[in-house]
Amino acid sequence: MKDVVVGGSGWVSSVAIELLLKKFGTNLNSLYVYGSRARIQKIDEKSIVEIKEWNVNEIETEVRFFIPAAFLTVDKFDVYGELEYRKLNEQLIQKAADFVAQNSPKFCVLVSSGITNSNLNLLNRSLGYRVYRELKLQEEYLLKHQCKISGTNLLVCRLFSASGNRVNDYQKYAISNFAFQGLGNRRIIVESSFPIFRKYVDMSQLLEICLYAVQDNLFLEFDSTGCLVELHDLASIVARKLSIAQENYQVIDSNVDNYFSNRNDMENLALKYGISLFSIEKQVEETIEAVRHLIRGK
Repeated sequence: MKDVVVGGSGWVSSVAIELLLKKFGTNLNSLYVYGSRARIQKIDEKSIVEIKEWNVNEIETEVRFFIPAAFLTVDKFDVYGELEYRKLNEQLIQKAADFVAQNSPKFCVLVSSGITNSNLNLLNRSLGYRVYRELKLQEEYLLKHQCKISGTNLLVCRLFSASGNRVNDYQKYAISNFAFQGLGNRRIIVESSFPIFRKYVDMSQLLEICLYAVQDNLFLEFDSTGCLVELHDLASIVARKLSIAQENYQVIDSNVDNYFSNRNDMENLALKYGISLFSIEKQVEETIEAVRHLIRGK
C-alpha cells in the first residue's frame, strides 16, 4: 500500500507527512510526496522524505491515503494575476481528479477552505478572494464526483483560520492578532465590529481527525467550526507566552460571538476518536515567532 501526499513542503502536506510516518503505519518506502520541484523536506531528526515531481500516472500499486494539498493560496492571486492564477489552480485540481481516476485510492482527504461556506458575506471581499472561493468549490465538486465514480472514501474539511508559522497577515487570525498586540506592548483586547470567522485549530489535530474519520465513512464533509478553545483560555495562553501580566488582556463578552460560532462538528469527531483539541501551545509559539518576523519586516 502506498500513501500519497501532494503539496511538497507546504503547511498541510508537511503535517500530513509527519502524521502518516508517526501514527498511521507509513514508512519511507511506501510514502510518495510530490511537489512543484524536487526538494528534500526534513520531517524530524530521523526521517528525510524526498519530494518528487508529480506525474499522475506514476503510481501503479495500490494507494491507501491520497492527500491533495497543492493549491495556490489567495495571497498568490496578486503575484500571478487572475488568468495565470486560474490556470495554475485549475491544472492542479484536474491532476488531483485524474490521479483518483487512474489509481482509485481507498481514502482521500481534501482540506478545503472555510470561504466555500455559502453563509459568508463576500460583498466586501476582493476579486482574489472571490476567484479563490470559486476555484475551491470547483476542487470540491470535481473530487466528489470522481471519488464516487472510483469508489474512494472522501472526506472534505472546510478549514477556518489555522494560525501557525505560515501566518502572513496578523489581522486574519485570532492567535496572531493577539500576538501582534502583545508584541507591540498593547493590551490583548478581543473585539470585532462585525461578524468574522476567527476559529482556528491545530493542523496536526485536524488532520489526525480527518485520517481516522475518512476510514469510517464513504463520504464526509464538515467545517472546522466551533469553540475549539475558550476565548479566555486563548488570550491567557498568548499572554503567558509573551510574559504579559495576566490582567493585561481583556475579552469583551458581547463580541465573543463575532469570533466563534456554536457549531461543534469537530468537537464531536474529536471525542469519537479520542483526540484532545486543547493542545495549542506549540501553535501559539509558532504564530508568535511568525508575527515577530512580520513586525521586524515592517
